[in-house]
Amino acid sequence: MTISGPFSTLFLLMNRFDNDPVDLALLPKAETISLQPIELSYKKVLLWSSLIGWGVMGVIAGIIIYFTPALHSIIWVPVIAAGIICLFLLQIWITFKSVARSAYAIRERDLVYQSGWIMQRFSVCPFNRIQHCSVNAGPFERKLNLASLSVYTAGTEGADIKIPGLAKERAFELRDFIMKKSGYDDQHGD
Repeated sequence: MTISGPFSTLFLLMNRFDNDPVDLALLPKAETISLQPIELSYKKVLLWSSLIGWGVMGVIAGIIIYFTPALHSIIWVPVIAAGIICLFLLQIWITFKSVARSAYAIRERDLVYQSGWIMQRFSVCPFNRIQHCSVNAGPFERKLNLASLSVYTAGTEGADIKIPGLAKERAFELRDFIMKKSGYDDQHGD
């Protein structure tokens, strides 16, 4: 069958369309990526932050107990205190397990970050999608000479990848490297 006219090119293009399946056994394995762990001193940052949060919660619980006569019973005070302490210790244990799993890798074309212990996350961000990087450090991070690297791509409000617990110098090195690899510096003359 021959087709002529303005639709002949479109017909030829439609007949050339191939969409063959990919052999999943040939895909690269994420487990083979050599990941760099974050600084273990980041655990101190999380511990200090948790102590402040749980301390505030303890004060609030104390105020509630003080102003609620029904809780003045000798049994309720230790029960509430034990509950708060158990929840605090559980949160610290889970947080420390999560920090032990947090790691990153810089490859030729992308940034890889894994995090989480209970809810595990493995993120890959290609350099050509990155629009912006920032380095942030809170008061506890600054005290320990640590920082967080946040990577942003188009169309998102928050960071696509945030790598906490980096040595401050390393965070700035990574930011500069990623921005060069993303092509942003070349396009904007920075």
